[in-house]
Amino acid sequence: MKISPTLINTLKYWKGNNKFFCNKNIYAGSQFYYSFGTILYILFYGMSFIFFVIKEISSNPKKLIFLIIYSLYLFVIIVFCLICAFTDPGIIPINKLTTKDLQNANCSSNNRVFYINGIRHKIRFCYTCNIIKPPGVSHCKTCNVCVERFDHHCPWVGNCIGKNNYKYFFIFLILLNIFFIFTFIFSLFFVISKKKFVSIYIIILSFATM
Repeated sequence: MKISPTLINTLKYWKGNNKFFCNKNIYAGSQFYYSFGTILYILFYGMSFIFFVIKEISSNPKKLIFLIIYSLYLFVIIVFCLICAFTDPGIIPINKLTTKDLQNANCSSNNRVFYINGIRHKIRFCYTCNIIKPPGVSHCKTCNVCVERFDHHCPWVGNCIGKNNYKYFFIFLILLNIFFIFTFIFSLFFVISKKKFVSIYIIILSFATM
């Protein structure tokens, strides 16, 4: 969750909307507090499943084992959600350039191109971050920063998804979908076999969330 020294050195003239804590050693997305809402929703969903379904399991030993495994899985999902929210997605530090520097760089030209492995790329300049954007780099309007291998800005974790946190985000999505699919199937089983119609509430919630 720590940010790179290069990024720390540019914070004195930082233009982004991202947050920094613990003497600028911990990075947080510009909307990191959205992840807390996501976590509360997951906890609400999980507690509803425990209350309406797991507690109805007749065998106490099986119920306890099931509850422990379910709770640990829920904890892992929350951890990956927080990692996505508090990991630098691959922000490219801005350049502190004067008007003269910008003119000397001839950054206004949109016709310049360069080649990487024989592939033609057009010069793209970010006037907010004062950098020439390499291929795969895009400027996030929400966070107001350029991110390497930018995928999108995720409102559910309140952070950009890019080079450094994409793998965590992918794992988070996989775990979350397994979580909702499992609860959906298990709740459906209770409705059909156990005639526990209150579980329909979990079925509707899990289907809508997926």
